[in-house]
Amino acid sequence: MPASSLLPEVLAAIFSAIEKFETAVDLLSCCLVCRSWYFGALPLLQTDPSSFRWLRTQDYTTEDLERLGNVLAASRHYGLALGRAMQRVDIMYANVVSCQGTQLLAVLNQSRVDRLVRLMQALQPDIQTMSLDFYNSTNPDRLLLFNRLITQLTPASGGITTLRVLKLSFNTNSISARSRSKFPILIDTIGRLAKQTAAKNPHSDVFSRTHPIFSLLNTLHLNLTSIHLFESYLTPALCVALRRCRRIHTFRLLSVHTTVTPTNLSKTIASWPELHILSLCKLSAPLDIAHLSRSPPPHLTILELEGLVLHNAVDDLSRLVTACSATLTALTLPCIHYHPTNGGNLIEHLLVTPMPCFCRLDLSQLNFDHLNLDFDLLQLNRNCTSNSNNDGGDCTGVALLAWPELRELRLGKCCPFGIWFMRAVIENCPKLECIRAKNFGGWRCEIVVELLRERGFEERKLREVWEWNDMSWTRKGARFEEEEVRRSRWDEENGLLVRM
Repeated sequence: MPASSLLPEVLAAIFSAIEKFETAVDLLSCCLVCRSWYFGALPLLQTDPSSFRWLRTQDYTTEDLERLGNVLAASRHYGLALGRAMQRVDIMYANVVSCQGTQLLAVLNQSRVDRLVRLMQALQPDIQTMSLDFYNSTNPDRLLLFNRLITQLTPASGGITTLRVLKLSFNTNSISARSRSKFPILIDTIGRLAKQTAAKNPHSDVFSRTHPIFSLLNTLHLNLTSIHLFESYLTPALCVALRRCRRIHTFRLLSVHTTVTPTNLSKTIASWPELHILSLCKLSAPLDIAHLSRSPPPHLTILELEGLVLHNAVDDLSRLVTACSATLTALTLPCIHYHPTNGGNLIEHLLVTPMPCFCRLDLSQLNFDHLNLDFDLLQLNRNCTSNSNNDGGDCTGVALLAWPELRELRLGKCCPFGIWFMRAVIENCPKLECIRAKNFGGWRCEIVVELLRERGFEERKLREVWEWNDMSWTRKGARFEEEEVRRSRWDEENGLLVRM
């Protein structure tokens, strides 16, 4: 790459004028001129997320998309890697469909789609996440065009390893009025076949298999390592398609309505030998913990069971935790109701289970109004010589808990924790950096607060952007708040986002 003969002041003036343009195409083109132009323009691209790091293709004309694709392709050819600075690409369904002439039927704007395909090819292998927002659409005509769009984008995104699906819905009876008017006999025949199939197999959703999600999974199943399903429907057919993805490392369900049996879902989870992260939050149906405990994921590191209510499944959950104790780093326990000794047995089992990699424990979902548990009388160690009935007693006889790596403890409304338990955790978990709680339980609060301050903890002020209202006690120098805020923004994931 040749050097420029222009003075740095002249280059700065040129780049400042170009930076004011609505798109980053011209500034990107400057990076291809010479070495000085490249190093002068690149910092401006990296510090302006609105124009480059977050690419909203709906703001670009078809001609600009073609120019952008050509520039990025040239950058990739010469090893400049300009595409690495582009973190997110948004594609809107409405922006790639059009009506031809006097026709009322929408068709793909193939010219624009071709430019988008070339753009995605130029960004590989830097784009590894694909997010699909179906917006709960069940219209067959829209889904057909959407399928054609992502079918063309997927081969251009060969490096996709993470699939995030938002608002996925199925409606087997969704036949558009246009299709009914054009093919009345065919539609009636399909309707009769659907009823016959449903009568033979009530759990069959054969016609939902034509949904774009199935063709996409069929294309990506060899490379997918992460599946995220948000505010969507989980059907038996979808479970079958997910089982073909044998390399799943992360599986997250959030606010998902399931039409599968609990055992079917557990079998699907157990079919992934490389599963490390399992997060199930706010499901419409229970999970078969018994089956999962008999076939536990051998490498599970994060287990989050939030918003679930377990009925008489505490023993199974204890077995599951024990089976994964050697690798488990984070655990969120679900709500436990209806049996007064269940929660106590689970917590007591948890406290004596060695977990050498354990970093985060979340007990905020537990309902302690239904628990029969007195932590002040709990024997954490048989060799304990201190007086467990004295909340302010000396705990020097308590051996280290079996969680040497514990860094964060979330208690929520679990105020019945006794001083014995709190002192054991605070004093005997050397890497503990953060404790969150609504309160520490009446008169015990002052004792716990004093203990926290003695151990170098300080209370952090609440911020409106946080998703919790707990008191946050953090050891000086820790940065848990900032980490938590970043982790909670799952809806702002980088990668390719295609919206219906």
